[in-house]
Amino acid sequence: MLQARIPKPREIEPTGTEPDSLQQPLSLAFELLSRQYPLMLLTLILCVGIAGVYLLTSPKRYTGAAVLMIDSRKMQGLQTQASLAADNPIDSAMVDSQVEIIRSETIASAVIKDLHLLDSPEFTANETGILGRIASIFFPTSAETRPSDAQVMRTAIARIQSQLAIKRMGVSYVIEIYYQSLSRNLAASIANAVAEAYIVDSLESKYQASRRAAVWLQDRMKELRAQASTAERAVADYKAKNNIVDAGGRLLTEQQLAEINSSLTVARAQRADAQARLERGLAIREKVFGASHVENAFSLVWLGELAVDRGQYSEGEALVHRALSLLEREPPGPSTVLARGFDVRGRIEAAQGHLAEAESDFKRALALRESVLPADHPDIATVLEHQAALLRAAGKLREAASSEDRSRAIRSKRRFL
Repeated sequence: MLQARIPKPREIEPTGTEPDSLQQPLSLAFELLSRQYPLMLLTLILCVGIAGVYLLTSPKRYTGAAVLMIDSRKMQGLQTQASLAADNPIDSAMVDSQVEIIRSETIASAVIKDLHLLDSPEFTANETGILGRIASIFFPTSAETRPSDAQVMRTAIARIQSQLAIKRMGVSYVIEIYYQSLSRNLAASIANAVAEAYIVDSLESKYQASRRAAVWLQDRMKELRAQASTAERAVADYKAKNNIVDAGGRLLTEQQLAEINSSLTVARAQRADAQARLERGLAIREKVFGASHVENAFSLVWLGELAVDRGQYSEGEALVHRALSLLEREPPGPSTVLARGFDVRGRIEAAQGHLAEAESDFKRALALRESVLPADHPDIATVLEHQAALLRAAGKLREAASSEDRSRAIRSKRRFL
């Protein structure tokens, strides 16, 4: 029989030619280093050399520092009265504004003028750097024209601003000023000069504001003087046209006021004399009749009325109360002294706000005086006037008008007589 033989497939063995993923980059790197290490070493030596040359040739720079504190009262003046009562937060915007003022060209110009920095080559020479110096050796240029004074000043200002650093300490009012310079003394001088220039600029601003305000006030005073002079001339013309000046050159109103003051002085003297006489009379009556006699009521009522006229209501109330207590012991009947006592007590009660009691006393005083005095007696008009003032204060306008009409009628009649 025929038998078919099928050969077995060969097993594929690993050849070992697959590259290792880690060994290949390392080998490439080592190969690159082995080929380029002279160039890389030369580059490193050149960089180190350039750095060393720069460190040896570059000049030393010093930093001067100054500390400045902003006046917080300037900022508090902008707050309202209500905010001043509470704790006000620090106005950061205002402090930042002051920082920008310190960094401004105005302060830099002032520092340059104060320290005469235009005479220093550090602020007028053009800095080209080490590369520029090397280039100038191989490629010399023609001499440039001399810059103008304005250009020199601009160069100096730019030099100061480039080396100036202004920092605010946290959220406080304190500002730190730093300046770098080739000279130790110059760095400190410029830092201090910047702070001093800011203070001088602030004072100058306040002075200019005060001067403008003073000029405005002077102009305003001139205008007011002119207006016053015009008004005085108008018044003088009006007096002359209307003949209101007497022969002595004084206004009639001024003359009347002087006469009133003179009469007031005489009246005060008479009142003081009357009070002294009443006090002496009361002392004599109390000595003769005793302190509880009814004859003392007359002096007590008058003394009480004088005290009320002076505004001494407590003293007047005590005197009138004592007088009325003496009069009430007597048999009831018409009495002008009792009527005056009720009138004075009504005035005291009205001043104290006891309107109902005051109205009752005025009615009793008016009834007593009408029973013993003529209808046109001035004492009746006096009680009517007191009663009218009380009724008007109480809101009883109709009754107040009736009392006022009666009082005016009596006064008019007495003047006519």
